[in-house]
Amino acid sequence: MKKLIYASMLIFALAISFAGCSDKKETDTGEQAKKEQAQKSEKSLEELKEEMKQLVSKRSLGEGIYYEYAVTVEGGSGMPESSMTMNTWQQGENIRTETLDQSGQVMSVLIKEAGEDYILMYNPAENIAIRQDIASSESMQDDYDINTSSDDVNWDGVVEIKDDDVDGRNAKLVVLKDESTGQNIISRMWIDEKTGLVIKSEIEADGKVISTMKIKNIKEGSFGEDTFKLPDDVEVMKIEDMMPSQP
Repeated sequence: MKKLIYASMLIFALAISFAGCSDKKETDTGEQAKKEQAQKSEKSLEELKEEMKQLVSKRSLGEGIYYEYAVTVEGGSGMPESSMTMNTWQQGENIRTETLDQSGQVMSVLIKEAGEDYILMYNPAENIAIRQDIASSESMQDDYDINTSSDDVNWDGVVEIKDDDVDGRNAKLVVLKDESTGQNIISRMWIDEKTGLVIKSEIEADGKVISTMKIKNIKEGSFGEDTFKLPDDVEVMKIEDMMPSQP
């Protein structure tokens, strides 16, 4: 019986000892976190901007990524709000984006193959694709480039950068202001720390949010070459051939 009591006392003493060590460890961890937070807060806005420029250029060209996103735009002049849902596959310079209708069916597919100077806009219902040259138009190339690069952001307009999260993913919130149009425009974008993707954005005009975009179901990995090609039996037409000829 005495041995049992002694053993119980010993276990209790060890438990207290380990608890003390654990508390000390947690305290040390807490102090380290505070120091890291203090170091972050000591960074200037210009330093944070440079970090964000690196972050948005983080994705390797050889990696594949898939994600789904929804864009909502407020209707102006009495028009109703509009929304669009899309799925995107990207691997290097290969891009495939599907636009879905409200029932989830694919309405159209946009394909840009690496090394090609055109895009293909495919209508599955008609089994027809329109080929449009983008080599002659730098602005059009930008329109179909889903990568956010440092050149896409007006860094002079950035007024705040801070830590945040989107659906459990660590992100950097970048806030921009623009009053050049006579309106008070505030843009917010959340940059995913793992992938460098802008996984959420919103634009606010005079205190009212007028458009939003949010990405979900991010998956990384490789895709087969067929992902970025049309079915074999698709009729491909050049957009200039569809234009009425001038007399």
